[in-house]
Amino acid sequence: MNKPVKILFVGDIFIGEKDNLIVMNDIKKVIESSDIVSCNFEGPIETKKTKPILKAGPNLQQREDSPEQIMKMGFNLINLANNHIMDYGGVALEKTLNKFKKQNLLGAGKDFNEAYKLKIIKANNLKIGFLSFSEWGFGVINPKNENSFGFAWINHPKTNRIIGESKKKVDFLIIQIHAGEEDLHLPQPEWRKRYKEIINLGADLIIGHHPHVPQPIEFYKGKMIAYSLGNFYFKKFQGRKNYIIQIKILKNRVIEYKIYPIVQKKEEIKIVPDKKLKGWIKNYFIEKNEEEYKKEYNHIAQKRYKEIYKIYFNEKKIIRLIKNLIKIILFRKIQSKKLIMEHLKKRESHYFLIKRYRKDIK
Repeated sequence: MNKPVKILFVGDIFIGEKDNLIVMNDIKKVIESSDIVSCNFEGPIETKKTKPILKAGPNLQQREDSPEQIMKMGFNLINLANNHIMDYGGVALEKTLNKFKKQNLLGAGKDFNEAYKLKIIKANNLKIGFLSFSEWGFGVINPKNENSFGFAWINHPKTNRIIGESKKKVDFLIIQIHAGEEDLHLPQPEWRKRYKEIINLGADLIIGHHPHVPQPIEFYKGKMIAYSLGNFYFKKFQGRKNYIIQIKILKNRVIEYKIYPIVQKKEEIKIVPDKKLKGWIKNYFIEKNEEEYKKEYNHIAQKRYKEIYKIYFNEKKIIRLIKNLIKIILFRKIQSKKLIMEHLKKRESHYFLIKRYRKDIK
């Protein structure tokens, strides 16, 4: 009888220049028990003489030896489809790709074919396929720049066809998606609809990250959607509880899974016995009907719009000028109104939320 294939997924990893990721023994044991161990590598490695690309939001780069750190821990499937992987351009991405050259890389590359390529891993007589995508971001490979460095876009016109064709080549298709509104504990209705469409196209499992907080799982047509694992290591967000998930694929292609709540304190990551969080992750969409979910989501979305996004649309020029002068004094990055509006209108998660409250956004 064939052994089941065990795959461990963790969320975002960002190892800054002064960071030192320490994984405690309880997580090490889970890693060692897994055949495939995957993470989202949030940003390129530090590359001298490269300049940050022009974008809204921060530009991130990781310690030069961070790939060696995580490979030594046992990570062997690296997701690069995220909104920070192109923060320092093609040169930094290429250097990052070369650092991981012995690993299975997903979701980014020197051109469309490399970034959107299906990875097939054979394990215990199963052909398991992996694809990775991100929502729109600066540096994405879109129809206008398919021959340049960048990352794969979940809403590229060719994405649906790629998913359908990939399913025909494998026994089990897993798709990672880097998307969702940051710091929101519930998935947006629009992403729920899109992810279910992706299941209909052939995906057997969807693993999500990007919101920096955990979101619940949902089963659709018997297929799991984990909307957000939250972070694995990200010092800026330490102290938050997130989770990792180990998937066991059985011979009949049915899955079993284990959820491990985790917490990062300073530089150490460990498993925590949080039954309440685990129960919420597993049971939210079982215990809540659609009306209850929509009511809860609408409440937090409206609050978020008023506190964060509304100001960008009502902001007067003199206020922006004063803010930029303050940033100059504090040696902080200045972002033009035009760039910010492009970010808000093209990044799907922002657009989904804002369009609920504004008729003038297209």
